[in-house]
Amino acid sequence: MLLNNPGLKLLSLLLAILLWLVVANIENPVSTKQFRDVEVKVTNEQVLDSIGKVYEIKSGETATFTVKGRRSALDNLRAKDFNVVADLSHMSEVYSVPVEIYPKNNNLDIEIYRNSNTLCVALEDEATESFPINIVTEGDVAYGYALGQKVVTPNIVEVTGPKSLVRKIDKVSAFINVKHASREVSDKCVLSYFDGDGDELDKTRLHSDSKRAEVTVQVLKTKEISVNVTAKGQPALGYSLESLNYEPQSITIAGTDEVLASIKELTIPDVDITGLSSDYEQSFAVEDYVPEGVVLTEPEQQIMVTAKVGQITTRTITINADQIDIAGGTPKYSYLIDRNTKIKVTLRGFRSKLDSLTAVDFNPMVEVSGYSMGSYVCDIVLAEVEGVSATVDGKVKLRVGKNSN
Repeated sequence: MLLNNPGLKLLSLLLAILLWLVVANIENPVSTKQFRDVEVKVTNEQVLDSIGKVYEIKSGETATFTVKGRRSALDNLRAKDFNVVADLSHMSEVYSVPVEIYPKNNNLDIEIYRNSNTLCVALEDEATESFPINIVTEGDVAYGYALGQKVVTPNIVEVTGPKSLVRKIDKVSAFINVKHASREVSDKCVLSYFDGDGDELDKTRLHSDSKRAEVTVQVLKTKEISVNVTAKGQPALGYSLESLNYEPQSITIAGTDEVLASIKELTIPDVDITGLSSDYEQSFAVEDYVPEGVVLTEPEQQIMVTAKVGQITTRTITINADQIDIAGGTPKYSYLIDRNTKIKVTLRGFRSKLDSLTAVDFNPMVEVSGYSMGSYVCDIVLAEVEGVSATVDGKVKLRVGKNSN
């Protein structure tokens, strides 16, 4: 039976195979899938070390390619399933590098048949420079505390990269978070590079002997103390110190408990008014007057001092009888000041002060406590006016009589 009708049996086998192929192509056809903007990984960068060059990507940092295969194989493929590589050892004379693409799983039955990607680079001389590491704190410490000493290890870093980029480096900084801290803070901090405008530079193109630095920041208690400013010397002849004003009148310092307990105020004794005949202003750096161990919460704080110097002069005013009050009298007596009384008072002080003074400002009076009926010659009593001396020339004639009421 097996040998009967061999042609028919062969035809049946061919038809079965054909039918299987038709079914297979209907259920799992050959298809394509495109991947766009896949990042290109650069390899063999060390080939440029021997010639002292570094590279900068000009174009082609991402690749677009098409994959062909059965739909069942393509459906689950993602960009991460491929190696997309530009090998610098294959760089051409015009500094272009072909991008190679192949699946990470070699068992996949797929074909990459559309790949014309090229990475273009520019070569530049390599440079190395050393920079101090700048500590930058982020956040505010707890209330009642301030930052103290900052230490970074290493404190200098050697940076290598494209010459044009290295030359742009103005500052290398290590950032450390001190938010709400009330005790010493330490951390290993990543280094960042900044140009003169404060813009961060691309650290992927820079290499240093230390990618991180150990940063320690001291956190200290604070205390508010008063400021005491004093003058020394004498102004020019005929002048005197009218007032000494300064701001601020208190400052905040930080330190250990022992240091804070030992300081009560900040004294600045260096305001020299020798020979002055006009007002004088000067600023004093607080840091020059704090003892060792004291930390300023405002490191560059200044005390602004104004010494007001005025000319000393004299002026005479006259006090009449109707401007004099009676003090200490009793109701059973009447008190009468001679209407012709005129008391001259010589005032001495700053011109700016004297010009506005009148007899009323001195509240002139006669003290009559214990006086009985009769006539008296009394001294006048004047109230004190700050910054003014008064010399009285004359006395008051007083008559004490019995009150008829």
